[in-house]
Amino acid sequence: MNQNRNAVWVLVALVAAMVGGEYFLLLHVSPRDVGWYNKLLYAYAKGGWLIRVVFALIIPMAFAIPDDAYSSGNQVKRLRKQKRPSMGVQLVTVVGYFIGVLLLGMAHRFPYQFNYLVPIGAGISTLFGIGVGYWLLRPKPKRPIAEDRKAGVPSKGFQFGTTTGGWIKVPNPFRGVFIAGGPGSGKSDSLAKPFIRQALAQDYCGIVYDVKFPELTDYAYHRRQQSPEATSRFCVINFQDMDRTHRLNPIAPENIPSIAYAEEYALALLRNLQQETIEKQDFWSRSCTAVLTGLIWYLRKHHPLHCTLPHAVTLITKMPYDKLMTMIGNDSECLSYVMSVVTAIGNKSADQLSGVMGTLQVMLAKLASPEVFWVMSATDEGYSMDLNNPKQPILLCLGGDREVMDSLRPLLGLYSTVALKRMNRRGKHHSILLLDEAPTIYIPNFEQIPATGRSSQIATVYMCQDLSQVRKYYGEKESQMILGTLSNQFYGAVSSVETARYVSQLIGQHEVITPEESRDNSPAFDLSSVLEGRHQPNRSRSTLNFRKQQRPIVSPEDLHEFDQGEFIGFTVESKQGRFWGRIALDAEDREIQGLPKFSTQHDLQTNMDSIVLDCATILGLEDKEIEKLLYKESAQ
Repeated sequence: MNQNRNAVWVLVALVAAMVGGEYFLLLHVSPRDVGWYNKLLYAYAKGGWLIRVVFALIIPMAFAIPDDAYSSGNQVKRLRKQKRPSMGVQLVTVVGYFIGVLLLGMAHRFPYQFNYLVPIGAGISTLFGIGVGYWLLRPKPKRPIAEDRKAGVPSKGFQFGTTTGGWIKVPNPFRGVFIAGGPGSGKSDSLAKPFIRQALAQDYCGIVYDVKFPELTDYAYHRRQQSPEATSRFCVINFQDMDRTHRLNPIAPENIPSIAYAEEYALALLRNLQQETIEKQDFWSRSCTAVLTGLIWYLRKHHPLHCTLPHAVTLITKMPYDKLMTMIGNDSECLSYVMSVVTAIGNKSADQLSGVMGTLQVMLAKLASPEVFWVMSATDEGYSMDLNNPKQPILLCLGGDREVMDSLRPLLGLYSTVALKRMNRRGKHHSILLLDEAPTIYIPNFEQIPATGRSSQIATVYMCQDLSQVRKYYGEKESQMILGTLSNQFYGAVSSVETARYVSQLIGQHEVITPEESRDNSPAFDLSSVLEGRHQPNRSRSTLNFRKQQRPIVSPEDLHEFDQGEFIGFTVESKQGRFWGRIALDAEDREIQGLPKFSTQHDLQTNMDSIVLDCATILGLEDKEIEKLLYKESAQ
C-alpha cells in the first residue's frame, strides 16, 4: 500500500467535489436563498478556473508516484509494463492533456457552452493525464544492474550504446566474446553488425563467417567502402553466386609447412562431413583421415601446382584407388600415414580396402560440384590465406547457405581452420574472427584459439543460439572448454530452459525489499461480553512488514521474454562488470547496397575437365583411360 498515493487520491476527490459543486450550482440549483447562492457564485467566479486547473494538474500526480516496494517477481514483465511508448505517442498524450487543461481553465469564458466544456475538459485531462503521469512523470524503473553512462573504450576495444543512454563495453576483445540468443533475439543487428562496423573503423582484418549469406557480407562490404581507416582488402568466398566470389585455394603449398598441418586440414574436412566422428572415431574414420592426409602431403611435395582440394577429391572419387594408394606409398613420409591401407593392398584384403575407400569416396563425393571446383582450384592475384599479414591484411567473408549446409560445412570449416593456423602467430596485424551460428562448422582445437589468440591479437566473437547447440556439434567436454576461454559473454532471448537456468545462475543474485502483510484475527477484549458470557467479537488487524531477500537478478522466465536486442552478461577489464540493457540500432545500417560483381568470366565445366586431366596425368593413366574418364565427366 502506498500512503502517498492515497493522500493524492484524497486530494483529487476533494478538488473533484469542488469542481462538481460549481457545475451543480450553476446548472441545477435555483437561487432561492440569494445570500448563500450569490456568495458561492462570486467565489467560483473568482477562483473556479483555478480549482478546475488544479484538478487537472493533480491527476498525473496520482499515477506518477511509484510503489514503496515490490516483490522481485518477473523483472522483464515489470520493466516492460512500465516501458514508455514511442515519442509520437508521448507527444500526442502531452498535447491532449494540455487541451483538456485549457478547456477546464477557460470554460467560464463561454457561459452558454459551460455545461459541455467542463465535462469534456475533465474527461480529456483525466484520460491523457493518466498517460502523462504514468509514462512521463513516473520514475522509470531501474534494472538491478547499473549502467555505465560514460562512453569510451581503449584502442581496439568495442562499445555498444543502449536505448537508455548507457554503454556496454568490451575493452579487451582479445579475451574472446561469447554471444547466445535464439532466433529473433537480435544477435546480427545488435551485435554482429556493430562488431563489424567498429572493427573496420579500427582497421581490423580477419574472418566473417556469414551463415545467412549475403546479409553480413553485404554489410561488411558497405562499411569497408565507408571506412577510410581500413587498409585490409575485401575478399568473398561463396559457392552460390560465381559472379560475386573470389577464388582461393586453402591448401596451397605455402599453407602446409608440415604433414601435421595436412592432418589437421583433413580432420577439419572429414569431421565436418561426418560430425559423429568429432567425439568418437573408429577404424574407418581414422583410416579415411590417414588416406586424405597422405594424399594432401603427397601433392604438396610432388605436385605443388595441383595441390588443391578439387584435385584431391577427384583423385579419390574418380581414379583407380589401387594405383592411387600405390602412388602415395612410394613416398616414405606419406607411407607412414597410409601403411594400414597399403598393407591391405599387399595382402589383397579387398573388403578392408573397399570399406575405407568406399567410405571416403561417399563423403568426398558431396564436394564434387563445378562451383566448388572453380572457387577452390586457384587463387586470385593479390589474395592468400595469410589474412593478418601486416603488409597486406585481408578481410575474408565466408558465405554459407542453410539449405545446403551439409555440403558447405566442410568447405567453410576448412577455410576457417587454414586461416586460423596462419593467423595465430605473434607479430601479425590485429584481427577478428566473427562466427555467426558458429557451431554449424567444426574447427579442430578451436578451444585453443581464444586462449592463445590473445598474444596474437585475435578477437574471437563466437555466436550461437544456445548452449545445447554448441554441445551438439562439439561434444560436452570441448564445448565446456570453448565456453571457459571466452571471457566476455552476452545472453539474449533464449528458448532453451537449460540455457536460461544456466544464465540465471551465472548472473547471480541481488538483495530486494519485499512487503509482507500479516493478519491478526485474535478476539478483541470486550468487558461487557465477558460479564454477560457472550462470544467476544474477532478483530482483524493487518500489519505490513518489509524484509530483505536474495533473489535472482534475472530469472529463467525473464530470459524467455527479452526484447529483440536486449542482452545481459558480463565483460572483463571493464568498470561495469555485469550489464543488462537493450542495444540501440544504428539508423544508417538499414540501407545497405548489395555486393558488386567481382568476376563475370568463369567456365565451370572446362575447369572440371582440366582437373580430371591433371589427376589422370599425376597417376600416369593411359590415353584410353583418360578418354574414358573425360567421357564420363561430360556425360554427367
